[in-house]
Amino acid sequence: GFNDINGLNVALQMRIQQGKDEVGCSSNDDQKRCLRTLTKLSSDVSAGEVWDNSHCKRCRSDWQQTGPVCKHCHLEDDLVKLEKLSNDPEISCVVKAMTKVVKNLHSSESNAQHKSYLRCLHRRATRYSELQHLLRDEIKAAKAFWRAHFDLLSDIDEMNQCKRSMRLRRCDENISTLTDNEAAFVVDRQDIASEYSEHEAKQVLALAEMKRSEDSMRFLINQSSTSKSGRESNICTICLASFQDERSVLSCGHSFHPECVEKLFGRVGGGAIRCPMRCPMTTTRTDLFLASNKSREDGSRACHEVKGDYGTKVNRLIGDVLGTIQLGDKGLILSQWEDMLDIVAEGLKENNIKFIRPKGGKQFGQDVRLFRSSDCPILLLNVKNGAEGLTLVEANHAFMLEPILNHSIDAQAINRIHRIGQTSKTFVHRYIVADTVEEKIDSMRLEREANHFEDDIAQERKDHFDRNEIDQIFGWTS
Repeated sequence: GFNDINGLNVALQMRIQQGKDEVGCSSNDDQKRCLRTLTKLSSDVSAGEVWDNSHCKRCRSDWQQTGPVCKHCHLEDDLVKLEKLSNDPEISCVVKAMTKVVKNLHSSESNAQHKSYLRCLHRRATRYSELQHLLRDEIKAAKAFWRAHFDLLSDIDEMNQCKRSMRLRRCDENISTLTDNEAAFVVDRQDIASEYSEHEAKQVLALAEMKRSEDSMRFLINQSSTSKSGRESNICTICLASFQDERSVLSCGHSFHPECVEKLFGRVGGGAIRCPMRCPMTTTRTDLFLASNKSREDGSRACHEVKGDYGTKVNRLIGDVLGTIQLGDKGLILSQWEDMLDIVAEGLKENNIKFIRPKGGKQFGQDVRLFRSSDCPILLLNVKNGAEGLTLVEANHAFMLEPILNHSIDAQAINRIHRIGQTSKTFVHRYIVADTVEEKIDSMRLEREANHFEDDIAQERKDHFDRNEIDQIFGWTS
């Protein structure tokens, strides 16, 4: 404890030094060095940087890499340390209390000299708070910059993987000794024809998807430029009537009523049409796509009758699973709670849905292999026990029964199906009950995801909520 201002000063200095010792930060020079390293990151990355990042045992643990920790992970460690130092709750609380006390004393002090001194002290305290706020903004921007460069390296590595040559299996080669990533590029001679056809089909699908994305991008760019210029964008320029729920979008990105576009095609005998806005691009029927404002819950989504009543969330889950099976797809049902999986298992049984729920130990691997090789459409997994190190590209639907605060665990669970080797479009279904604590937990997950720190060490080691998070969840913050 302390009884005077000198004691408070000593206590604050000790707390600041304790914080630096806890995170391993010795001085302000560490902060400057970290930010200098960050500013030296360039979009013109070298092959060595890409190699180090793609073989890092920490950020590429998903691929069972065993290389040394890359400089990006070390830089992340430094940023996490700086963030922790800039958000010390004890020091922030003391500074706020001191600022309030000084302000109150200033308003009640009558001595002019004392009043001037207190005014100066209050300005310094206010300036300190402003600098701390600017520091936190700087660290937040640094994290975003770090993440952008990390994503760049990941994208380049993925491009390199796409260009990586496949090879024939060697005589007497044991494929089981290779990693999943290495085995994906090895082909048996008898599989050449089927592999060629499969990759040719993938190319056609990818080109079609790219074409749709380009059309969507042109439409959005056109909508953005229209709104910025102040022109009315909610009126069809052919019939001058307002748009309702749907509009036909041409290759150039301009949109009109579907009926008006049909009349244009009728005038040219079904061939390519030119945009009425005098754009140079022409549009065929295959280039045309439909933009709709209709909600997916307006009846356009197929409904399935569910036997039994297991609560709103599980009933909806079972209905979605029935729709997935109807499409011939497979899915993973992921939860943090074994009790929830027990309820889901009962519902699946009553609705005659086959599923596999892996048991622990050696049986776990056998159950997973059975799911991969059989026609069983559903695998039940606990995200805490079954997410790490698994590749389940046989499934393309992930059903997340609760929001997961730890973003890295959430992403790792989804990456069981969304990774290299996946040939189908993947879907993530999240079940959040409205007006409950789940909404706030999910908003916190999205906030952490937006901060671009999937592997935030401080959060990774945290197995509890801190006071600020509890206040946010239950709405106790002002």
